Amino acid sequence: MSATRAIRPVALFLAVVSASLHASAAEPRRGEGLEVSRPPGWVVHHDTHTAVLEEVFLVPPGQEGTGWRDMVVFREVKNMGRANPRAVLEQSVTEARAGCPDLVTRPIQEGRVNGYPGAFLLVGCPGGKDGQGEVNLVKVVAGNTNLYMVQRTWRVPAFTLDAPPVDSRTLDIWTRYLSMQKPCDMDTSAHPCEGQGAP
Repeated sequence: MSATRAIRPVALFLAVVSASLHASAAEPRRGEGLEVSRPPGWVVHHDTHTAVLEEVFLVPPGQEGTGWRDMVVFREVKNMGRANPRAVLEQSVTEARAGCPDLVTRPIQEGRVNGYPGAFLLVGCPGGKDGQGEVNLVKVVAGNTNLYMVQRTWRVPAFTLDAPPVDSRTLDIWTRYLSMQKPCDMDTSAHPCEGQGAP
């Protein structure tokens, strides 16, 4: 099992909103949602829309099939706001370790994201049962209404810890990208959205 699949806990999903990727600029948005920017040129690989979960999976051009190597995932779990982001990540790691016993992580970092509590984690699976490795940057933010997650995944050949498959410069670039994706609320200045005027 890949860490991408295992990083989603059975009972407590990590999640993200997709409306800003699909809605036209003419459609007014109110309330809380995830404000995201699509990496230049990336396309929707697939998405999920249910009463409790919104997911959008993006890949670079040429990786639209099952053999993708790079992916960005936005998830939103409805009515899971005010969850503890650290606890969500810790549970996710526990679930992921079942599919990847050699799972490695850096310490969870916590902080505020546009006024909401958030947590960030770098996690890697050196090699799963399929012989592939995987590296994930994961950011979880607890909104007042929903729980949001942004994830950057690399599928890589199996690796050893003395030869990391993703260099530090690339990790820094994508860490900055994840930091710019944030929940906001059009109805309050406490969690402002881009271009939002004073209420």
